[in-house]
Amino acid sequence: MSVELSAIELRVLLDAEMRRLDIRWRSPRIKAWMQQVSQRCNHRVDCVADIPLEAMRSLLKKLQAMPHQPSLLEPQDDA
Repeated sequence: MSVELSAIELRVLLDAEMRRLDIRWRSPRIKAWMQQVSQRCNHRVDCVADIPLEAMRSLLKKLQAMPHQPSLLEPQDDA
């Protein structure tokens, strides 16, 4: 039995995944994805609040599947 997450819970999880991956809501990649969602659901998706729940779930799954790419600025263990 799966528990359906609310819009706010999905948004919190999306924000956490995006922070983990160092992706911003205004990045070209996310903007392009939002345009695709806009075309599929036939209404404007200009900001996070406009994203349908099913699209949020889909984005969350995609983000969770992405491995973290360490930044060159992050400290590295050279041991």
